[in-house]
Amino acid sequence: MKIKLGIGEAEVDVSERDTEEDVAAKIAALAPVVAIAKEVGASAYFRAFETFDGMSDSTAREIAARWLESRDGEGGIGDLFIENDWCQDGDAYFREGGPKDELVSRLEAAVEAVTDAFEDLDADEIMEALVEALREDCVQAMYDNDASTPADAIPRHVTVELPFIPDYGDRGIEDLFTSHTDTVSGSETVIPDAALMRALKFFNVSPREFVEEAARRGIDLVSGEVGEGTSDYRRRQAEENALRWCAVLDVEAGSTGNISRLPLRSQGEIADWNETVELARTAKDHDRPASLSMDSLFTVLDNATYGGVPCYVMRVPLKDLVAGKFDTPFLATGGFVGLHDFINGSGYIEAPDGPVLIDPSNGGFRVRESKDEVDDVYGIVHRYYEARVAPVEVSPWQRIREDMWLRREGDGREAVVTRASAGDGTEEFWIATADGEGEAAGPRAVAEAYLSLEEAKAEGDRALAEEWAASPAP
Repeated sequence: MKIKLGIGEAEVDVSERDTEEDVAAKIAALAPVVAIAKEVGASAYFRAFETFDGMSDSTAREIAARWLESRDGEGGIGDLFIENDWCQDGDAYFREGGPKDELVSRLEAAVEAVTDAFEDLDADEIMEALVEALREDCVQAMYDNDASTPADAIPRHVTVELPFIPDYGDRGIEDLFTSHTDTVSGSETVIPDAALMRALKFFNVSPREFVEEAARRGIDLVSGEVGEGTSDYRRRQAEENALRWCAVLDVEAGSTGNISRLPLRSQGEIADWNETVELARTAKDHDRPASLSMDSLFTVLDNATYGGVPCYVMRVPLKDLVAGKFDTPFLATGGFVGLHDFINGSGYIEAPDGPVLIDPSNGGFRVRESKDEVDDVYGIVHRYYEARVAPVEVSPWQRIREDMWLRREGDGREAVVTRASAGDGTEEFWIATADGEGEAAGPRAVAEAYLSLEEAKAEGDRALAEEWAASPAP
């Protein structure tokens, strides 16, 4: 017997042999009925991610750590919310939040039409089986129309400690530590290796500025002289450290006299020296102020008695972190910058004296679920970690000297613009290109002069974009 259900033209064929479950299955298979279930789900105002009231610091760190680890947008932390039942369950909301009652209301007339024709059938049993059969369609529609995200669940007031470490990510934290010659680290004993050059570059201080400031403070970094009674071992350490400082200064001067005398005993030491050269060469961006004054820099070095890793640390709203606010370069003011030992828990940090350039493409943020790694050491009031950030576009050209600009590609090819005075006293800008070994190569292996810096840089951009001919075999 065919029965009209009062849902458009929908009708169901019911026989005397059909049970309540049979009838429910037949009705649930009808397209107009499925459409009702989906309509109810779509209009249910379901939000899987509601504000997580009372979110603890440990939970916030766990979310931040997962987000930084997964780098899967909000997908990674979405999985975390699901794993920990921190989000609204669709089935529970269906049963308790209103959609089930709405679905029953929309289908009552259809069930009544069947039970009017077959009085032996129980309306409640049909409805119960029908709702269960349509539940999945309704819940899926709820999720399909849910625009909430994990970020919506994070209260605005919840913050996390967010340290940034240059070159972190590609390298482990152990590879970024500064080293020293004595039992404790300080401005006089720190070794001018790649780790220290990385720190100076992060603070935007050139090696020459550092050495000259040390001399003004009565610290001679380049002579290697030590007092009477110093052991032969300490004397050799001091002499070798001084030689390294002299070699680092040669990088800027374009000399090789001291570099050729360096005792590079292994492939590892050679690799570190090559990295030291590149970092020392680009340590100072003359278009930006230093993030630490000389007083602050020497305070950091002399109080981080076991050395550490250069870092900048701030507290940020967790909501901003997962929204991607810190994914692109920015200048930060406030917060703290310095050297921190993330393994043993020591170091020294200062409020920056100038904006700190944070470029996530050249480093990484570090968050551990167990604790605030930096503030657990210093115990500073949280509000002092607050920072102001301003997005910044990082130019591929860096002003490495007052009169020199450098653009370097990942394969080592580079273009250099040098400012000089022409015979008539006007300025001219010479563009030259070189290969990964620093040898003249490429379209501007022979330097060419331009009347403006912009023209010279444009020529450098064009030259680096070209495909260079292979260097001839030696």
